[in-house]
Amino acid sequence: MKKPVILIIALVYILAIVVVGFLGIPSRVYNPKTFVTDISLVFDDKLERIPPKETDKVEFRYKVFSDGAITFNITAKAIPNEATDKRIIFEKLDDYESDIYTYTTETNENNGYTIASFTCNPLDEGEIKCISLKVRPSDGNKMLYKLIDIYIGNK
Repeated sequence: MKKPVILIIALVYILAIVVVGFLGIPSRVYNPKTFVTDISLVFDDKLERIPPKETDKVEFRYKVFSDGAITFNITAKAIPNEATDKRIIFEKLDDYESDIYTYTTETNENNGYTIASFTCNPLDEGEIKCISLKVRPSDGNKMLYKLIDIYIGNK
């Protein structure tokens, strides 16, 4: 092949790449991921709210006192309702107090509710313990979380 033919082929090749680059179909995301933007918490009626201090990082402080075993629920809802992953994780922050309570979580993916059911062992008279929890979405948003302290005790 002669030099002008090779130059014309190279020019047409480069021109085809540029034209397809400008006029080609842009790629689109067909299944966009919607992240959880807030968590709504509903506490059991057995829990009595303690007002937070201005300098407090813990948003929710509650107390409950009983002579025997204590059971209560915390319901968390993922907001917005259109979030892709609506599961909410309840994380223990107090491993040293973990022997005084157990909890289970149940998530309804359809409406975005996660219910955590707590069962606390009976405590000695006058004894008070604290359950510290971090509530966060499971969609990978590390900046969104709520801190909860629940003081349990024997009357």
